[in-house]
Amino acid sequence: MTTPSSHLRTVLDALPFSVDDTDAANEAFRRWKEGQDPTAGRTVDLWTYCYVCRYFLSKSSGDALESAAAPSELITRAYDKVREKRDGVRNPDRYANWVSVVCKNTFLNHARRDRRPDSVTAERAP
Repeated sequence: MTTPSSHLRTVLDALPFSVDDTDAANEAFRRWKEGQDPTAGRTVDLWTYCYVCRYFLSKSSGDALESAAAPSELITRAYDKVREKRDGVRNPDRYANWVSVVCKNTFLNHARRDRRPDSVTAERAP
């Protein structure tokens, strides 16, 4: 059975630098955005996917997500949002930071949307 974490390991192995190397990610994004290196787009996609996966898998391991399906849904939502909006990133040196903000906002929006108020009756019950 393929799990999100085992899939992440496979993709991490294809990444030419560590997912923690945000300078390398920013540089690849700059080369791709400026048209200097068309193949850098694949590296940017790989790094982005790895970063987004790791972000949400870490949230799920800390019990911050209520269901087993939530990490996959959030990974897809955040990754798609990054791919749709990344042409608007003005400063390539901030790409990695921008991706982290997209992940954080996706997580916070999910948490707000899925928060269910506790029953007042349940609180008063002896």
